[in-house]
Parts: sequence; C-alpha cells; structure tokens
Amino acid sequence: MSAVVEFFIGDTGRNWVIQLVDSAGVAINVTGWTAKLQAKSPDIATTIDLAGTIFDATAGKFSFAAPGNQITIAQAGTRKAVSFSCQVRAVDGSAKVRYSSTFPLQLTKPLL
Repeated sequence: MSAVVEFFIGDTGRNWVIQLVDSAGVAINVTGWTAKLQAKSPDIATTIDLAGTIFDATAGKFSFAAPGNQITIAQAGTRKAVSFSCQVRAVDGSAKVRYSSTFPLQLTKPLL
C-alpha cells in the first residue's frame, strides 16, 4: 500500500478498510485480533491512534472509522493538506504484537 490515500478533514462518512498480509502477500486470518491505525505527521504535532474493527477476519481486513475526522481544520492551519506516515498495530489472540509496513495518508481541507 504505497499510493497516498486521501480523506477530507471532517469527513465522518467514509471508513478505511486495510488488509493485513504476510511477507508473501497472503491475507492473514485476524480472527480474535485487535488493531489500531497509528499515524504521525511531519506537518503538525497531532498523532492518530484510531481503533479498528474486524471487517473480514479470514481476508485479514480491519475497518477504521472516519480517519478524516481525526484532525480539525484549525489543526491544519494554513496548509491545504496534512500528510501522515501510518502503520497498523495489530495484536493477535495470544497477545503478540505485529506492525504493518508504513504507508502514507493525506488529510485534505474540503474546497469550501
């Protein structure tokens, strides 16, 4: 997942579904797991620590609700968009922690 994903700041209607795969690209069965979308921005001090829900366990998919609603227009300041470096922190049923590779996210101000 290397392409930049864009959400609009304040958007509460879109979720982000992220799939966890192993090093061979095969989906990891995440039955009984928990996950958080964690992100840090080089642009602003605000970080994201968003809990996810299992979307499709056997396909390794988690859904993260309204990532665009994690910062405000005021936090973006004069920027048109705020970039983040993201990672999924997943915990399996035996409490082992796994991290995904990092991937980009951009939160953009709406036009009006």
